[in-house]
Amino acid sequence: MHISLNEFIAITQRVVARDGFDDYMPTLVLPARRHIMALEGIPDTVDTEAVARKWAEEHAGGGDFLLAFKIDARRFKAIERKAGEIEARVVVVRDA
Repeated sequence: MHISLNEFIAITQRVVARDGFDDYMPTLVLPARRHIMALEGIPDTVDTEAVARKWAEEHAGGGDFLLAFKIDARRFKAIERKAGEIEARVVVVRDA
């Protein structure tokens, strides 16, 4: 299973359109393992990006991953690590 960063962003936009953005949880895709997971229970008082990135690194080991997390009421950040290279984009939610 390989999902490009653009495909992952499109999938995330569809999930947000269907389920809303208020309770969006950081989402991690591990392509090599064909595994998707969400991180629940991040307190509002911590840096979501730092916690989500650490969580992704721990679960991916040295492997590739895609990660998305909410950064404010209208935007999320999508990150891809592929072959050790990181690409990140901030995306405005279409239907928030």
